[in-house]
Amino acid sequence: MAVRPRFWILPAAALVLVGVTVWDFVRPPMRRNMLPTGGQRRYLPRALQFELFDTGMRPVRLQRYIGRHRILVAFYDGELGADRDETLLVLRRHYESLQQQDVIVIAVSGALPQQARAAEKRGGMFPFPLLSDGGPAPHGTHRGWGRWDAVAQRPRGGLFLVDRAGRVAWSNGFPQAAENPGQLIRRLVEG
Repeated sequence: MAVRPRFWILPAAALVLVGVTVWDFVRPPMRRNMLPTGGQRRYLPRALQFELFDTGMRPVRLQRYIGRHRILVAFYDGELGADRDETLLVLRRHYESLQQQDVIVIAVSGALPQQARAAEKRGGMFPFPLLSDGGPAPHGTHRGWGRWDAVAQRPRGGLFLVDRAGRVAWSNGFPQAAENPGQLIRRLVEG
């Protein structure tokens, strides 16, 4: 008895479907996080793919702003508190001017959301989100941005500028913090 060619269609289709499913599952995650920028599609580094909770326990994704705004990402000492961090106080003072220059500000610490809320009660509200990197995988974002001091076992501060296309200066495999945060803020405020 001879097998007719049309009977091979169903097994061949099943084989193709399984192959496509396996390929989609095993391809690198970076390919799944492509952003359209200026008519091109480019890959977004893992460091720029974080989602953290703000003081109201709402998730904030950095990717949401990429492609639309320039972003200042400020890492600060959560133990000291947002109300005592010099860079955050300068950012709060110049926030309106930064908004006019289409700059979004996001602050990240290892403090829990309730600790950040307590700092706001002590020192006044912040017009930008204070995000917590102290959840189930503590300091993961700090580590991804090179803001974790392995010797002292504590997070470090730093200010980073991410342009609209999602580009940030890199050094030694990590985003590079501004050498002089005050100067960077002044430059952005002045346009």
